[in-house]
Amino acid sequence: MSRNRFNTATLNVPAALRPATLRRGLVLAVIAAMAAFAVRVQAEQVSTQTALPVSTSGLQLASGLTFGF
Repeated sequence: MSRNRFNTATLNVPAALRPATLRRGLVLAVIAAMAAFAVRVQAEQVSTQTALPVSTSGLQLASGLTFGF
């Protein structure tokens, strides 16, 4: 019984499809996604912080009445 072993070193595989290259590409893609997510979260926090200051000159109730303090 002869068995043929499939060895990627003997195949003529393009460099872009080699496991080490695919691993590096995947790592870079994950790092880029994490960086983009961090930038987005930071941008949302900054926009939320600038929208938080509320005027204390008046308090408006649900009925539409405004009380000034």
